[in-house]
Amino acid sequence: MKKHLTLFILFLLFFCTSFSQTYWQQQVDYKIDVSLNDSANTLDGNVKMDYFNNSPDTLHFIWIELWPNAFKNDRTAFSDQLLENGRTDFYFSDDDKRGYINRLNFKVDGITVKAEDHPQHQDIIKILLPQSLAPNSSIKIETPFHVKLPYNFSGDGYTGRSYQITQWFPKPAVYDKKGWHEMPYLVQGGNYNEFGNYEVQITAPEKYTVAASGDLQNSESKNALKTWHFQLNNGSDFVWFADKKFLTKQENIQLASGKNISINIYYKKDSANIWTNSIDAVKKALIEKSTLIDDYPYNSISIVENTCKYNYTTSYPSIGLLKPLGNEKERSYLLNHLTGANWFGSAIANNEQRELWLSKGLNAYYDDKYLKDRNLTSLELADIKNKFLKKRLPDNSAQNLLRTVTGIDQDQPTLTRTDSLTNFNYLLLPQKGSNFVKSLGTFDMDTAKLSVVLKEFYQRWKFKHPTTEDFKAVAEEISKKDLSASFSYLNKPGYTFESKRIDTFPDFHPKYNFNKKLKLASFFSFKETNKYNYIFLSPAIGYNYYDKFMIGAAIHNYTLPLSKFDFFATPMYGTGSKKLTGIGRLDYHLYPHNLFQHIDISLSGATFTTDQNIDTAGNTIYRSFYKIVPGIRFTFRKNDPRSTITKYIQFKSFFIQEQAYDYPVDTTINGTDTSFKQKAITINQHRLLNQLMFVVENNRALYPYRAELKAEQDKGFIRLAFTGNYFFNYAHSKGGVAVRLFAGKFFYTDRATANAGLYGFSLSAPRGGDSYNSKGGDYTYSNYFIGRNYYPFNVSGTDWQFFYQQVMIKDGGFKVNTDAMGNIESDDWLAATNIVFDVPKNINPLSVLPFKIPLKVFLDVGTYAEPWANNSGESKFLYDAGLQLSLAKGVVNIYVPILYSQVFSDYYSSVIPDNGRFFKTISFSIDLQNINLRKIIPQLSY
Repeated sequence: MKKHLTLFILFLLFFCTSFSQTYWQQQVDYKIDVSLNDSANTLDGNVKMDYFNNSPDTLHFIWIELWPNAFKNDRTAFSDQLLENGRTDFYFSDDDKRGYINRLNFKVDGITVKAEDHPQHQDIIKILLPQSLAPNSSIKIETPFHVKLPYNFSGDGYTGRSYQITQWFPKPAVYDKKGWHEMPYLVQGGNYNEFGNYEVQITAPEKYTVAASGDLQNSESKNALKTWHFQLNNGSDFVWFADKKFLTKQENIQLASGKNISINIYYKKDSANIWTNSIDAVKKALIEKSTLIDDYPYNSISIVENTCKYNYTTSYPSIGLLKPLGNEKERSYLLNHLTGANWFGSAIANNEQRELWLSKGLNAYYDDKYLKDRNLTSLELADIKNKFLKKRLPDNSAQNLLRTVTGIDQDQPTLTRTDSLTNFNYLLLPQKGSNFVKSLGTFDMDTAKLSVVLKEFYQRWKFKHPTTEDFKAVAEEISKKDLSASFSYLNKPGYTFESKRIDTFPDFHPKYNFNKKLKLASFFSFKETNKYNYIFLSPAIGYNYYDKFMIGAAIHNYTLPLSKFDFFATPMYGTGSKKLTGIGRLDYHLYPHNLFQHIDISLSGATFTTDQNIDTAGNTIYRSFYKIVPGIRFTFRKNDPRSTITKYIQFKSFFIQEQAYDYPVDTTINGTDTSFKQKAITINQHRLLNQLMFVVENNRALYPYRAELKAEQDKGFIRLAFTGNYFFNYAHSKGGVAVRLFAGKFFYTDRATANAGLYGFSLSAPRGGDSYNSKGGDYTYSNYFIGRNYYPFNVSGTDWQFFYQQVMIKDGGFKVNTDAMGNIESDDWLAATNIVFDVPKNINPLSVLPFKIPLKVFLDVGTYAEPWANNSGESKFLYDAGLQLSLAKGVVNIYVPILYSQVFSDYYSSVIPDNGRFFKTISFSIDLQNINLRKIIPQLSY
């Protein structure tokens, strides 16, 4: 008995194991009738689904994806991801530009069923089956639906009277051996849909032309409406497009197997010349890929001109979108790419949220093969006419960026979930996938055998949902090798084709290439950076009031991929001062793979002339500064790579030498007065300032902020300061309100040796200043000033210069220019709030100009220690307010004070005469040190 029982258990285990290894997938067949109301931008329809349960499991409910609800409000996964990706257009969109799906009434086999909301996502519901759905059985699901189409924020919706209908009907989520895969709609998430057959009837005003997935069976017009009947077999989705201005081209082609394919092009009249050779390009792609892989999987292919404002190319089963840009070579390449996506992406429909590389990477492999077979590069596709740029840009920009992201330890494993990829990693994933496939054909088998692998994989998994493991199984079967080690790279960061065999091919990867040749070049270059260590030379110019025009050279090694060691120097000759000036910096970058994302060790220096004077002999005497600044920054690793939060600790020491004037004292020698008959000379003064900062900044698109805690130490004191910045976005409009908070406190360790004048807090935005002309200004020489210490001694005369009005936003940050006003400074404590309001475009009087000038309103309120002393008699709180013009992305700001405290009014009255006073109260800042690449390239934030 025991023996029989043991045999029975073994048989049962064998049966279960064999059964579990048998592939199965669900099938959903659709019959949809839908009509477009172009005056209301809505759809009304009815969908009938035959749901086949081919799984070994009994189902009690089915998840239904209602992706039009992703556009319902700003609390959806789609809205959240757009914000993460730096876009606020949907978040602040008006209600009439949003979308939803409603009027649903699900029935299963004729019985109305109950629906439950998803616990997290508004665009997913669960329908409870009236009876359990057993294995190898089916049910009929149907429901009416009404869709309010959104404005086209992401390839779905309307732009004017042009419609891209891509996420529009209820569809069951995928159920496979890993369970349910209910997914919210994401702009960066990938698709995963059940295969099925589609019968779709689309009704629209008859002036429209409709392009859709599948094959057009017939069309019929009635009562100014037209109905198109489409059919698609083995489709993983169904999309359609409608536009009154579409023109069409149509031809048929017969493949070598005898299969006939219908080619359809939908385009606009304005771009007709761009589509001249489009059908020929699609024909070549169909023939070539059908030979390389297998017959084209559908009966037709349609290419539609993308009328959406967003410039993108994308594909769906048997249909694709193409923006009509670029040159003929580039368009042919993109048409080849779109055609290929029907093999890998439509017919091979893997879970793109989990393994996006499998569809994108295999198609990208054939894209790269297309270029290689034609001896083309991505640079040649771009067809850049400018010879200067063409000589300096890389042949393959994607590979260059991939090496860059990998080199700075910002890459992610290829098998990272799609919605967890940073923007750069998402954009570069197809190239990483292609590189991986190439590596198999380079290191694990030859290219001929790799071609067999890819062909067999497609034929075996056509119209199915394969995984990376399934691809690995086919590759191992044909190569007769264990490829576990190679496939393990898909789970590791740092993988590229070049880096897979570091020990064998060290020259391929920038991190490990010690054999590069040194090469001098002009300006910059990103070409052949795997072969050369560049040193770039170019002219450099500068200007300030004392040095006048400075002429010299810029020397640097900045390129992509970034080097661990980089440098730049700009030695220049001041034509006015006749002195050597310039700046320089050395950096060494470490990527420790621990608590810190990177550690940057730096050494910088600078020297410029800061003032000029004339001695008693009529000679011009110049004063200069020299500084050397060693530093180190520890940037903390992010828990979530997509996070826009950056935290770092930075330490610097400023070794500063400044020159001061030294005149002879009054002397009498043998009864003769010799005072001031000697030339004035400059003497050197030295100081050391240690600076420690902790910074937390969030560069998110919505409500970004920055908090900085800074401690500075010199002889006799510690200067502690907090600066916080927060931006409140306007709803439904660009711009917002920027709020800055400042609080500072002095701690004396030896008051007698402390230089309070130099380092003291100033309520007003200070000018340059230094230890000779101390006004609490730019004591680290970190800002650019045209005339750092210039002062018009005769304010009503001709010696007034506009650059005297230059300030820096520091400490209290008041915009009134009070350079000679010492009674609003403190060597104890100071606090201030600065608020800047963007003036909306619709009420900005400057919007009538042909060029854009952002207009802002500023308000500053602050206080400091001295007025709070007993019987001081001073106002405890001061303010100013006025208008601000921001130019060059906020690098240059002009401040026009209009309202301010009486103490400032009294100052202006006593210092500046009535004639021209208003214009002389205007101040401006040039904030070169605040140039932020994240504002130029938002993707750097995550």
